[in-house]
Amino acid sequence: MRVGMDRLVDLQRKRGYYVPVLGLTLKLPGGHRLQLTYSGERGTHMLSFVIGGRVVDRQEVRQDVDGRISVAAPARLEGRVYDDSDLNGVFDSGKDAPVSDVTVWLDENTSVQTDANGMYRFDQVKPGAHSVRADLADVPADMVFADNAARKIAILPYRDNTQNFAVVHTGGVTGKVTYLDYSQNADKPVERPMQDARVIADDERDTYSDVQGNIMLGSLPPGVYHLRVDPETIPKGYAASPEQMEIRIRPGETVRGVHFQLVMPPKPVIIKDLPKQQSRSVTSGVRTELN
Repeated sequence: MRVGMDRLVDLQRKRGYYVPVLGLTLKLPGGHRLQLTYSGERGTHMLSFVIGGRVVDRQEVRQDVDGRISVAAPARLEGRVYDDSDLNGVFDSGKDAPVSDVTVWLDENTSVQTDANGMYRFDQVKPGAHSVRADLADVPADMVFADNAARKIAILPYRDNTQNFAVVHTGGVTGKVTYLDYSQNADKPVERPMQDARVIADDERDTYSDVQGNIMLGSLPPGVYHLRVDPETIPKGYAASPEQMEIRIRPGETVRGVHFQLVMPPKPVIIKDLPKQQSRSVTSGVRTELN
């Protein structure tokens, strides 16, 4: 703080006089300072505010190969790993639970672990393109990430950069694949278990039936799936019934009783329309004359 008197000189009147002066300097975060100054004279009072210090840090100034100068301040990346129990993609403190001790990688060379609140943070991240990945190995065995665990992101300076990772409880499907054996009696076929039949869920996940025809698909994220039997893995001439089955998986739920039966479709009956034959009576060598 500075308190004093300054002497001013009026060139027109060629005389000087004194005015009171009050100055105050305050330190601000980031190495900046705020300076307040008051001065007063006859009929005039002036209060000034001056902020001093460096506008940008030396590390924030970049120069590209063409010599162009740009300013890019290091930024922060943070987020949360949580159990999205209601599948709405948003952390709800009253419903969802944070997941701790999950390793999160930045550019595959720097890592941190989530705390008790499921939070992670990277400081002093250079603006630009980066990759961030949450490690599935640290997630409980009955859970998977609801979205991609590895992402390409753009870090922007002077902005909040947030990447959350939602995990969900998986479900499963159990059932059976059988076939009708027509070899003994074509009219009364015997149902038998079908081994090594491939059952596909939305072309992304599959399983094979065991010797008893049992099938099991696990670690399915919640959602709707369409199941079908791969025709390349069943005997020639057979078809699956039903051809396709739709199921809905909920968190932690196992859908039971799925059943595909392989049958021989009946041979189509072909009916052809034959041309109608015209009937006529032919009398040869007979002539009747009426008188």
